[in-house]
Amino acid sequence: MTDLLPIGEVARRSGLTVSALRFYDGAGVLSPQAVDATSGYRRYAPGQVAVARLVAGLRRVGLPLAEIREAVEQHHDVELVDGLLAAHLRRLEGGLEDARREIARLRAGLGDQGESAAVRVSVAAEGLRRLIEAVAFAVGRDPDLPVLHGALCEIEPGLLRMVATDRYRLAVHEVEVWQPEDARAGQGRARGVVPAAWLAEVGDLLRGTDGSTTVSLALVEDEVSLQVGTAGCSAGLVDGDFPDYRRLLEGQDQSSGSAVESRWRTTDLEIDERSGTATIVPASSTGAGPGAPGITVRHEFLLDAVTAAGDDPVLRLDGPISPLAVRGSDGALSLLMPIRPEGGAPQ
Repeated sequence: MTDLLPIGEVARRSGLTVSALRFYDGAGVLSPQAVDATSGYRRYAPGQVAVARLVAGLRRVGLPLAEIREAVEQHHDVELVDGLLAAHLRRLEGGLEDARREIARLRAGLGDQGESAAVRVSVAAEGLRRLIEAVAFAVGRDPDLPVLHGALCEIEPGLLRMVATDRYRLAVHEVEVWQPEDARAGQGRARGVVPAAWLAEVGDLLRGTDGSTTVSLALVEDEVSLQVGTAGCSAGLVDGDFPDYRRLLEGQDQSSGSAVESRWRTTDLEIDERSGTATIVPASSTGAGPGAPGITVRHEFLLDAVTAAGDDPVLRLDGPISPLAVRGSDGALSLLMPIRPEGGAPQ
């Protein structure tokens, strides 16, 4: 007992306050070596100071309590703790990017004296048609999730991106755009969920255009509009918060070393007509060999994604429980959630 350190000394050495040490004891993160039965006074082993310093650092960067607990329990596993930190850093970076977009939106509205600030861009008709084609198949229809009944439209300087998901599949694509030379600073960014009916109406308008046609698209606070020559269409934006699709895309960048890529080949499919599923086990893939990962997805969803990808799609497999990526030669990307072959239910 004489080698144990009082709680005040541990607080001084670790950078945690006494009250924080008591909190982490109660939360099951860092319990003292001994507690006086009469006074309740806590004493810690000298080796626990290093763990307390780890907790202090994790607390400063805002790691969630559950992950702090896991990091402490597995603090000898350097790779695991590093993985927790890397994932948290990606969350922070994503949150910062969201904050930047929101601040840009707020700045765009400053000084408008009650009028909605619109972001207007010009885009090639063929590029917009292709953009809609690449994502429209993944628009949701669940009546309980109306925010998915359309596509997220994001405008950034020089770029127009659309994203659609029904929770079982996700599609994303982007094209170049041009803004007026006199566009005000801060008006280069906007986002909103455009309804599926508007996407279909735009598709009809663009069907008669040629490759040289340029159209004008505008996102206002609560409306999207398109002008094609003398014709046009507009619609109100869908209310609600669209899911954070970037986390799924980050997963593609963090794929394991076992991931393989394969050109689309129907001979690589094992189709179960009863369950409506298709199992993909590429016979020849970049980096593939014996034991190359297979994955089972809905056959209908796979055909939709391959069609939307355009010419010469590439499939990326990263094991049976990771999303299947289908990428077109122009960068269009679809992610399909895997299913259990026996049940047909999403993982």
